[in-house]
Amino acid sequence: MKKILIAFALFAAVACKVEKTGEDTYKVQTPDIVKPNAKPAVDATKTNLDTAGREVSKELKDLGTSIKKGAQDAANSEAARQAKEQTKQAAHAAGQALKAGAGKAAVAAGDALKSAGEKAQAEARESSATSTTSTRH
Repeated sequence: MKKILIAFALFAAVACKVEKTGEDTYKVQTPDIVKPNAKPAVDATKTNLDTAGREVSKELKDLGTSIKKGAQDAANSEAARQAKEQTKQAAHAAGQALKAGAGKAAVAAGDALKSAGEKAQAEARESSATSTTSTRH
């Protein structure tokens, strides 16, 4: 294993061109790995990737369109209409219950105020009737 690593490091050092460009800086150039007869294969691969990308893009657009249509169909369905109507009815019933509760509270507050007012009037009558006046001669 050690021999293989040494051989690989030696091969890499011989295959690369190293130039000293300044103090403690080096420029390494690797050999051109792509052979000239491989260019048509590289071009064909690029073309195939381009075509595949376009096809995937079209399929994703079609999928998005079908999802959007399905969502619209669901929103326009009878079940959605019924859910909307039931929500509206529940909100109306809640509003009516709040109004009724507020009305009862207002009546109770009015009764309490009336009772307090009558009591205050009665106390005022009693205090004026029991008070005596004294005069000096």
